[in-house]
Amino acid sequence: MVTAGWGKQGIAYGPYARTNGLAFAVLLVNCHNTSQSERIKSIKERLHRWLIGSETEKPLDRFWHWLKSPQKRWTARQFWWWIRTAPEFSKYFNVPQLDENLAIGWFPQEVPENPLSEGNGFIIHATGAENGEVWTNVGSGVKWGVTHNLRMSFDGMNYVVYVNNEPVLYRALTDVYLDATKLTISRVGIVANWEWGNDTGSTLKNFVARV
Repeated sequence: MVTAGWGKQGIAYGPYARTNGLAFAVLLVNCHNTSQSERIKSIKERLHRWLIGSETEKPLDRFWHWLKSPQKRWTARQFWWWIRTAPEFSKYFNVPQLDENLAIGWFPQEVPENPLSEGNGFIIHATGAENGEVWTNVGSGVKWGVTHNLRMSFDGMNYVVYVNNEPVLYRALTDVYLDATKLTISRVGIVANWEWGNDTGSTLKNFVARV
């Protein structure tokens, strides 16, 4: 899309009154979980790469195949997007930095303006070459400067995360690998990935492991 942002495409049901026990289930087929909006390196470099492609054929042959392809009708739109996101034209176009590309859950309106700050749902967060992540929006469940209880439970197949004893995220190995078998847990501990360095001041005050 030329102008990135939330609310471009979606499906909404309801509205439904909030009641105890109200739930819904969704079967979602993942597609481009690393989709994100950001600036390209340079328009010159992008056009050069577009011209030579994977370098498995000569540029002239590639250009000739493009002329015969019905996909060429989208080329002008693609070029326009590259121009808008190129650093050479940054003073003319404001490109939002969006690393999230999909939201699903309960929201106060049919088209939420920002699913990251409203409603309760799951978010797909792009991490570039590190693939995508599943986030959960806990709303005001986590606040700056307030101590919270974070509990994670894993039985070798099912993974559940609780914030202040409220379940906020559930995953199973079979969500990713349909033929997955239950894992054997031999050790329990804490492992921090590269995102820990982007943290804004969280402090781990206590850690308890139970088997």
